[in-house]
Amino acid sequence: MEFYMEKAQLNETYGLSSQDIKNYVKMKLYTDLTLVKEKLTLYKQKYACDFKHFEKKIKSAEEENFEHWDDYMEWKAFSLKQEKLLEKIAVI
Repeated sequence: MEFYMEKAQLNETYGLSSQDIKNYVKMKLYTDLTLVKEKLTLYKQKYACDFKHFEKKIKSAEEENFEHWDDYMEWKAFSLKQEKLLEKIAVI
């Protein structure tokens, strides 16, 4: 079974236009973005600073704190994910 369908097939089979598909994809991206922003907010609240400040703080610390490094890596990943989602939304 082939999962790829042409626009004409989507329109004929499901009554979906290109704009409908774009709207759905954009809605999905905004949903993902909301979840990412929630995670970023939790880190901001936990450490009472933004990511850039936390990054400077952790990299200049004299002693390693594994919990902080774990949070740093996850916070960085969510920050990058947010950037990529915003880029995708801008393209649509």
